[in-house]
Amino acid sequence: MKRFTQRSAHTGMAELNITPLLDLAFVLLIIFIITTPLLENSIDVNLPIATPGKGSVEAQNLKTISINPKGQIYVEKEAVADSQLDRVLQNLKATHPDLTIAVRADRDIAYQRVIVVLDSLKRSQITKVGLVHNEP
Repeated sequence: MKRFTQRSAHTGMAELNITPLLDLAFVLLIIFIITTPLLENSIDVNLPIATPGKGSVEAQNLKTISINPKGQIYVEKEAVADSQLDRVLQNLKATHPDLTIAVRADRDIAYQRVIVVLDSLKRSQITKVGLVHNEP
């Protein structure tokens, strides 16, 4: 429907009614807010495969913690019990203040074993930690 101004009977108003557009935008926003959390929980994740990063670490400051398929923890090829892991990591941190740890875990082990290592690293105040993975 055309509206006319009082000046002339032949010119229309140059205003656009955006109320329906705003209603549509708000409805779409609400739909996206509701459906986004549902999408995040339905994704299957395969974490051990990732693309390589471009970071570089000095070899003398890099130490490796490995977890074999049986769940045994190794620090630099030396088997370590869970109870001794904190002490070993604190000694490493004392000798190498700029220590970087690479965690190599078998892809079929329980995730809890990796959490045990990460918790021990946190208690030892080692903040430079990387997870070793295979390239796709």
